[in-house]
Amino acid sequence: MRAGKRNKTEIMSKYTFKALSTLTVSNAQSKLIEHCKKVGIYEDFGSEVIRHLKNKYKYNPYSHEPKDKAICSKIDSLDKWTWNYNG
Repeated sequence: MRAGKRNKTEIMSKYTFKALSTLTVSNAQSKLIEHCKKVGIYEDFGSEVIRHLKNKYKYNPYSHEPKDKAICSKIDSLDKWTWNYNG
């Protein structure tokens, strides 16, 4: 590896530690776009962010509570967006 170059895992883990603590569903898309411009798109683009949001908001797609349904819907739409985003 050349000097100054970092692999994707190092970059994503640094991104994760800095940004995931304040990440919300509403600002995740803009943060992912910024990250994509810096690093580029790769196979599991956004999966770490989606996993973090699911844990943070206690994602439960089987809940009948309106609040839980709204959060699940937002996270699912963000997940679909990450799959279809091509920069």
